[in-house]
Amino acid sequence: SVETHRNWTAFVDYSEDAGRTWRRSNPIGGPSGFHQIQPALFRAGNGDIVALMRSRNPLKVCRAVSYDGGRTWGPAEPTGVANPSAGVDVVRVRDG
Repeated sequence: SVETHRNWTAFVDYSEDAGRTWRRSNPIGGPSGFHQIQPALFRAGNGDIVALMRSRNPLKVCRAVSYDGGRTWGPAEPTGVANPSAGVDVVRVRDG
């Protein structure tokens, strides 16, 4: 992520050659612009990759989905969870 006092921009770096080279995804932005930061990633049951990020506009945790392994991302949409003013973590529980 890139964070300045005016703008937060989340993205994902990915490698297709076991980490020898890296590429950057498109910026992950929401309807109000790029105000998300610090994506926490997980693989959904259907194989899509989901990013949860804290956001300053709106003050919610936002969710974005990649359908191509993290190379490109759809828009960030707010969830019902308030921005914790700290990083967001993801944990998979035993039942999935």
